[in-house]
Amino acid sequence: MRPLELILVLVALLALTACAQDPVADPAPEADPAPVSDAEIAEGQNLEAEIVGHTWVLTHIDGEEAAEGSAATTTLAEDGKVEGFGGCNRYFGTYTLLGDTLEVAPLASTKMACPPPLMDLEDRFLERLEAARYLRLDGSELTLTGDEGELVFVLQEEALPEGDSFDSEPA
Repeated sequence: MRPLELILVLVALLALTACAQDPVADPAPEADPAPVSDAEIAEGQNLEAEIVGHTWVLTHIDGEEAAEGSAATTTLAEDGKVEGFGGCNRYFGTYTLLGDTLEVAPLASTKMACPPPLMDLEDRFLERLEAARYLRLDGSELTLTGDEGELVFVLQEEALPEGDSFDSEPA
């Protein structure tokens, strides 16, 4: 065997052994998660029943009142879909809800242009909705929190002045 061939064979063997899995480096098997009590399951189901299937209207974003006229909404449907109006565009996607933990998959939306203040609000709203990880229900007020910030909603019926109603599409 010529020296060049020998070097190539050694390099190939070295590369193969470097890629081999080290049995000592394997992590320990994950422990079974703590069992969930019947009360926790019931509480999660009650929370889900009160939130899912209703339309929620944004009132605050990161502690500030939502812009007048934005009418940003969200609806978590029973089939795992989330949809609503961001203040300028309609959006849609999917979500997973387990107790008070929420995961929203990346959202898609229509691409209509609006005045910069509404577009900025919508961008902040959708970023926070996608980043939401936890939810809390206090009466008719729903709060979603995550690394990006906080969104506070009220039930659509609670957000309307007496005698008003929302059209099927925001104005």
